[in-house]
Amino acid sequence: MRVRVLSGSVAGSALAAVLWILAHAPAIPPPHAAPPPLPARPTSASPVPSASPPLVGTAVQATTPTPTPHTGHLLGYLAPGSTGPDVLRLQQLLFAQGKTYLTPDAVYGPTTERAVREVQQERTIHGDPPGVYGPATRAALGAAPL
Repeated sequence: MRVRVLSGSVAGSALAAVLWILAHAPAIPPPHAAPPPLPARPTSASPVPSASPPLVGTAVQATTPTPTPHTGHLLGYLAPGSTGPDVLRLQQLLFAQGKTYLTPDAVYGPTTERAVREVQQERTIHGDPPGVYGPATRAALGAAPL
């Protein structure tokens, strides 16, 4: 089995956030009926890159097809790698809170993570992982649920 090792603070932060969410999230009951099928995604014209040699880092991921970035939220959390209108609303809220170095672009990248981490430190929020926008951070900002 081949593995690819991820490096960098974004990958480490994203992995830490997912592990924290999984450890603290309530169990989701099974649905009573099958969900409707998802609409087909448009295919990309660019070829799939070949497997690369392992990178030095702390997280390990199998080299099965790489998932696309998280486009919404998982149980009310937004973290590095999230994209979409929820991230854009968060960025606009952070900008209005004085994080004017942040450019709202609907991508939860290092700058958004920094702004969320700063708000968490300024308001001593400990209910969410550092740099992850979850229920505790949302409540402290007075924002509507995702």
